[in-house]
Amino acid sequence: MTNGLMSNEFMSKREGVVKQEGKGDLVAFQNDVAARRTDLEGITLNCTAEKWRPATILTWDADGELTVSGSFIEVVQYFQSNLNFSCKWARSKDETWGVRRPDGSWNGMVGDLVEGRADVAVGVALSPDRDSSVDFTLQINEGGYYLIIRRPGLNTGLTWSSYTQEFSTWSWVSAGVTLLLTACAFTLVTMHQPGSSGTVPFPDALLVVFGAMCQQGSTFKAYGTPTRIAFLTIFLFGTVLYIFYCTFLISALSVVKSNLPFTNLAGLLRVGTHQLVVASGTIVEATIKTSTSPLYKKAWQNILDGNPDSFASHYTDCALRALKRRHACLLEISEYMYEHSKNLQLVALTEEKYGRFSVGIAVADKSPLKDLFNVQLVRMKMTGILDKIMTKWRIEPPVSTSTSVPAMSMGSMASAFVIMTIGALMAAVVLVGELVVWRWSGATSKLVDISVKPLYTVG
Repeated sequence: MTNGLMSNEFMSKREGVVKQEGKGDLVAFQNDVAARRTDLEGITLNCTAEKWRPATILTWDADGELTVSGSFIEVVQYFQSNLNFSCKWARSKDETWGVRRPDGSWNGMVGDLVEGRADVAVGVALSPDRDSSVDFTLQINEGGYYLIIRRPGLNTGLTWSSYTQEFSTWSWVSAGVTLLLTACAFTLVTMHQPGSSGTVPFPDALLVVFGAMCQQGSTFKAYGTPTRIAFLTIFLFGTVLYIFYCTFLISALSVVKSNLPFTNLAGLLRVGTHQLVVASGTIVEATIKTSTSPLYKKAWQNILDGNPDSFASHYTDCALRALKRRHACLLEISEYMYEHSKNLQLVALTEEKYGRFSVGIAVADKSPLKDLFNVQLVRMKMTGILDKIMTKWRIEPPVSTSTSVPAMSMGSMASAFVIMTIGALMAAVVLVGELVVWRWSGATSKLVDISVKPLYTVG
């Protein structure tokens, strides 16, 4: 070892690496034979990995043969070339990273290491519980979790507010009051206007004003300036109201609004509209379960209250639950960015990150592979090779490039058809009632002419 470093050296007790403090130069590995051993004589190690883009990407060919790739796999390949070993890849039968069972045993990749089925587990997040059972290399990367929910405004059922949300409550009240007052004014003007063709009854005046609101004309012939002013005011009011309503109606039915019910985990627990979901065997499950934070304690209680719906089998299942139900999924950031960000029906609440963790390579407890891999990792960091690999795989997340406008859903349109159907049925019921009453009273002669005639004619 180089002399003269006693006053400046920094010893990492966990890794046994001596560095020159303040300069960042690697000096030596103290009392470590791993620094000198570079040949594992071509042995084959049992290696395991789980799906986690872009770190570990798992694919199978037509014969069922597993192929692995990704940034962490390139790190292992660097180890293989420098240490002379090969990997026999297999996925854990549990298809998860590893969580301790109630009986103290482990499942997933951690379980494979503990029970000797695997020598190396690539891309495992470090937690105190896992670190007590297996060994971890130096950190290769870090991660965290976002809350994922279904984007608000995507209606899947019958929505009665589709045709009322365009105006506020007070705007609708004002429109109704204006309808009544304008109809009264129209009746009074036609009643007292000299030379008028006749008084327009209040019910008919209501229909004239309502028709104006719907941009429907009238056969009424106005005589005199006051009547013309009243008539012009009615249709001007109807035109302005119609323009405002239609403008906002088109926007409301075609543009998805994202008024988020909450923006973070604390808001989710306070509002209580969504059930929190985690993927079983992930680091965030262990973090929330064992944390002493009041927020995480409430979150864990929320998860337990929703059991078994609160535990997804994997990340994809977690995202699907958020998409189909009122669930909020804690999804790993890389998983969201590379697998689910192109799905515009999901939205990530990026205000906060949860369950931050360090990721490395796990090996069996007290395995000599840990020190061998750490030596290689330090060299990769010092030479910039590790940064180059991570940059290579740091691709832009997929985004939607579709320019098509989605068709209007039946949930948004159904209320209009329901109202039309109810109106038609009410008219039929009233007609049957009138026929019965008129026949019973002997006034059948009044039913002879059923043609519709205008109340007023255009002069």
